[in-house]
Amino acid sequence: MSVWSAALSLLIGLGGWAGLAYLILVYPPSVATQMIFFLLFFIAVTSTAVPVVLVLYRVVPALAERRHSRGTILRQSVWIGLFASGVMGLQAARLRDPMLMVILGVVLILLETYCQQRGW
Repeated sequence: MSVWSAALSLLIGLGGWAGLAYLILVYPPSVATQMIFFLLFFIAVTSTAVPVVLVLYRVVPALAERRHSRGTILRQSVWIGLFASGVMGLQAARLRDPMLMVILGVVLILLETYCQQRGW
């Protein structure tokens, strides 16, 4: 993944965060607004996580030795976005509990491990 892809991802993330701020400031809470909020939050977190994961693959020696592709970096960023959106959904439902967050994180880590073993 190139620097241009990371810059484009940051630009998309900035658009997601700006859309999220606009949604919160302008529209009253409703079910449709809540769905749009979660979609924008997922896009913003995932797009912001792409350059972070890319830097981790370049800086951390244990990760730099592994074979990785654009798909791997994007998939791991999507897992981060799903985790953040899941925690935000639990918070919205007033069900956020440290144990549920650990379970969600472990499930996503196991899914990533499965995907890596299958060579996806």
